[in-house]
Amino acid sequence: MSEPVRNVESRQQSDAKKKLQEMLETFESQGMPETKNLRKAIAEDESLRNNILNAIEKGKLETFSLEVTQHLTKNEYQLESKTLVVSQNSLKAADGGNPSDLRELANTVNQQAAKALLTPEQRLDGILDAFESGQKPIKGKPDERLRNLIDESPLLKAQMLKAADNGDLGGLIAASKIKDNAGGSYHRSDRTITIKSDLLEKSGSEKDAKAQLIFDLGHETTHARNRGNLNRYRDEFDQEVARIIKSGDKHDFTAAMDKYLDQHKRSEAEAHLGGFNAIASMVRENKPNATLGDVYDAMPEGRRDDFFASRTKLKDGLKHDSNLMLPANNANITAMETYYYGKSKDDARLGPKGNLDYNHFYALELITEIYSQEAKAANPNASVRINMKKLELDEKSIEDNISFPDNKPRPYVKIEDGKKDEPTNFDPRIKVDLPKQPKPVAKSKNGGPSDGMDEPDGTLLEPRELVSGKMPGRGLSDATGMGLFDAALRLIEKDADKFGIKDEEQRRNLAGAVAESAAHSGMKSIDQIALGTDGKNLIPIEGRDPFAPWVNRSAVDIQQGKQQNLEQSFASIERHQQQQTMLDAQVSMSKEEPGMSRGARTL
Repeated sequence: MSEPVRNVESRQQSDAKKKLQEMLETFESQGMPETKNLRKAIAEDESLRNNILNAIEKGKLETFSLEVTQHLTKNEYQLESKTLVVSQNSLKAADGGNPSDLRELANTVNQQAAKALLTPEQRLDGILDAFESGQKPIKGKPDERLRNLIDESPLLKAQMLKAADNGDLGGLIAASKIKDNAGGSYHRSDRTITIKSDLLEKSGSEKDAKAQLIFDLGHETTHARNRGNLNRYRDEFDQEVARIIKSGDKHDFTAAMDKYLDQHKRSEAEAHLGGFNAIASMVRENKPNATLGDVYDAMPEGRRDDFFASRTKLKDGLKHDSNLMLPANNANITAMETYYYGKSKDDARLGPKGNLDYNHFYALELITEIYSQEAKAANPNASVRINMKKLELDEKSIEDNISFPDNKPRPYVKIEDGKKDEPTNFDPRIKVDLPKQPKPVAKSKNGGPSDGMDEPDGTLLEPRELVSGKMPGRGLSDATGMGLFDAALRLIEKDADKFGIKDEEQRRNLAGAVAESAAHSGMKSIDQIALGTDGKNLIPIEGRDPFAPWVNRSAVDIQQGKQQNLEQSFASIERHQQQQTMLDAQVSMSKEEPGMSRGARTL
């Protein structure tokens, strides 16, 4: 009985050797002679050769890639792409024919090749180890607590192991505040899950905090498992946008947006089922004969209404299996699309200002991409066309949250079946009704009567009062974050009593939040700060004249800003600037000349 097994293994090894030769030939086809040193190192070092062949057999290594960055000598294994990256400099170092140099190359490459052979448990342990080392400020050994929490839900752990082994989960982060007012988040770009640090701190003593943390991990891990699909959906959307832009002057993006929003709707619904099942798994682990009522009792209080009509009954359309799980079938997903994705903006509270539902939240991403590609195409005759009614989108909600690199309006045509096209635009600029001022009077001409000079009125937000005077000159005008932060802090400290902020750390946190908001709004300086009409928002203003209706402004919730981690604000500014550098150049080349809107937002 054992002989056929040996034959199967022999065929697998033979296939792996053939695959290795193909990979090396492709690697060497780049025309750089030093690439042949990798073949030599593999031939000379048995451990390296075996690790690479084993990784190929297990489907964890599919290609070699050459890193040609100057001065970089680091080799790296990339799990998500199943690629072993070898630096050109490390290959060149073995060019001299010295056996020790070739051994050094083999050793450094082998260290990375060995990572391809890690077990799922080792990968998840590595993620948790990194989390422990990076979360020292959190109280009460949260790292150990997180491991224990994951172990309490067998399904959650199994899902996290799969995500780690597939390269879809690369790290965990704890933060006091998560972008866009989310309870948790998964970032496809760096494959990290962010959870709330306060839940972690309270999870040892508060039942609901513990349940919420397990639920959030179940939700976000489901997103991680779905990473490949979401990346493919986004690629398809970007390609469709590019096709539409090349198709003529009238660019109707309604169908492309509708398809992508539907995909996100399904993804969010499926992820929410993942959160439910993480709790159900925990309940069943502790009580094998548990009932649906036990799952209800263990569910975070804020999530019960998403699933339950009563303690012992699920909402219409939802059906659990014999293990009290909600399978991700079409019926359950369709129901959750309504109960979760379909939440109103008042319940969802997403986005920079906490005033978006899921549909608008994801639409921001799409609209931003559309105008980015339009700017690159620079067609002066192009018109963006969107059926807002069909997509169930509200222009004001988009305007209230979207941002563009130059902070200028973007024109589009609002279309609707049976109605006349309506030219309008998305205007990211915050309009402020400032206190009425005496009407300026011009000097009389040739002894005649004076001419009145009209002062245009602003719209929307009306500051209760101007809480800080003009700064000398334009203040610190660098856009690196520090200049904006210094200006914001100076103005906030000047009027701290009016804001009721006596704590220095809260003032600095608020200044960081103001600087972040200003940077995302395209400001180069903060010259003044106004207090919103309701007394809940600060409005940083760029410009010497606060009464000009179109000076650059943004708005920051005071209570949220006081709690926002300062380092998080600086990191957000830095990421934003890196992402926008290229877009700034593209927009500046565009011939677009947007007009004023009738009234005005992103992800």
